[in-house]
Amino acid sequence: MTKILITGANGFVGKRLILYLLNQGHQIYALCRIKGAKVFAEDRPNLHYIWGDLRNPETIKSVPKDIEAAFYLVHSMSEIVGNLVDTEIEVVEQFLKGIKNSHIKGLTLRLRSVPWHLTTI
Repeated sequence: MTKILITGANGFVGKRLILYLLNQGHQIYALCRIKGAKVFAEDRPNLHYIWGDLRNPETIKSVPKDIEAAFYLVHSMSEIVGNLVDTEIEVVEQFLKGIKNSHIKGLTLRLRSVPWHLTTI
């Protein structure tokens, strides 16, 4: 059973990916920005929640160090942030820095607003 972190867990892609991975027997850590928000109305075995905003450096400290894979699916924050591209670059860099000392062997980044060259980090 692989421990997998999903950011953007409440989004369209995140929900479907979580369901697929749970059905494959993985242990999922779903990062949700809104405290108390859940991906599914009912509790699911092997689904754990982490609530926090990736703009806050403390959030990533809540992620278990033994996570083996991560999916970065955070959507555009344009409705709450004036300078979207700069903010998303900052958040991605902060996320990558925060998981640097984890056991992650695989990482998938889904970025829409960040310049393409940063997706190769």
